[in-house]
Amino acid sequence: MPATVSDTTKPNQEQGRPMKIQTLLSFSSTVPTAAAVICTIAFAGGAQAQGDFPSQPIRMIVGYAPGAIVDLTARQLAARMSEELGTPVVVENRPGGGGLLANEYVSRATNDGYTVLYHDSGLVTAPALGRDLNYDYKTDLIPVGIAVSGVFFLYGSPGFPADTIQEVVAELKENPGKHFYGSSGNGVLNHIAFEMFLQATDTKANHVAYKGSGPVLVDIMADRVELSMSSAPGILPQYKEGKVKVFAYGGEERSPLLPDVPTISETVAPGFTAANWFGLAVPAGTDDAIVKRLSEALLASTSDPAFAAAMEKEGAEAVGLVGDEAEAFIEKQAVAWTEVVERAGLKE
Repeated sequence: MPATVSDTTKPNQEQGRPMKIQTLLSFSSTVPTAAAVICTIAFAGGAQAQGDFPSQPIRMIVGYAPGAIVDLTARQLAARMSEELGTPVVVENRPGGGGLLANEYVSRATNDGYTVLYHDSGLVTAPALGRDLNYDYKTDLIPVGIAVSGVFFLYGSPGFPADTIQEVVAELKENPGKHFYGSSGNGVLNHIAFEMFLQATDTKANHVAYKGSGPVLVDIMADRVELSMSSAPGILPQYKEGKVKVFAYGGEERSPLLPDVPTISETVAPGFTAANWFGLAVPAGTDDAIVKRLSEALLASTSDPAFAAAMEKEGAEAVGLVGDEAEAFIEKQAVAWTEVVERAGLKE
């Protein structure tokens, strides 16, 4: 005889919500196999889970220690997205390898939307440098969107023989290879960005790699190294106290934090920009509906004037690129940084 079924509402233990399932009471040769029924049930549960997303807290993985600009902007975004999504978005710091350990961790995470990566430009500069990675951002991660840009200032020691960016370039041209610039480490973005500046201005300087931006700042204030690039939080207090010189800004327009400081583009290298950018990504295989929901929350958050004002205080800028625009931006950045790395001979 044909199978008889009855509709029974039972709690979905994983999601904490009722889920409609079919309870099989008897079998015949004309009834779908048990495996097919199980697949149907699983599909129905998965579809409902996606429709209910999010139904639990979301972890935002940050590959840097608390206090870094990546961490500071991530916490602002997490707070705003928590409001948009109606569930807590909790920042979890997993520092190491210049953010690469966090990238790998999320690439291997469950693709249910509850583990998201807040990454920086290292997502594309690491492969450009030829580093041995255990993941491929193009196939193992899906971009949710670009949220924030942390533009670099070019700054220097109090004893450097220049007071303007034009004078910096003139000094480097007149004395090629005499001066030294510091970075947070080999292959770190402010290293690559400074090399891009040297290429754009046809100048030369010697690189000194440090372990982090703090030691660079200490040596610049002591005139032991002369130039570097940094986002605003790392240098503004020292600049206001007269302990460092700030020569130029790497954005398309002047920074509202230091409106009297010109851009590199308007002075010595038209079209030049240098910035670290931060975005969200999820593991490959994450359902399109979940990616869309996260993208919508990111876009709404970055469009909020209060969020933009909070970013400005951190020396950053709200961006808000999602979908095809985000993917195109990442690809363009990958090409640009790869060209800089190859011209500078930085590939490892």
